[in-house]
Amino acid sequence: MSTPALTDSPSGLTVSPPAAPMTAWQVWGLILVAPYLLLIFLISSSSPVGYGFWLARDPHNYVELFDDPIFLRSVGNTLSS
Repeated sequence: MSTPALTDSPSGLTVSPPAAPMTAWQVWGLILVAPYLLLIFLISSSSPVGYGFWLARDPHNYVELFDDPIFLRSVGNTLSS
């Protein structure tokens, strides 16, 4: 059993029927899931940034970083590629 396609468009492409609107259950599902997804996104994106600021608060870390020969070599490799 097959569904007939509508080919009444001028270009000859098939025209699909319009999508049905969301049901009330789907709307409530989105409303209830959205805050959780937003929270997970904020935690997963702000944690590394916050940790970077936490590490950056001590100027001695920058002295140790620039004294490390591996860091300077990796910066050179990154800039040359």
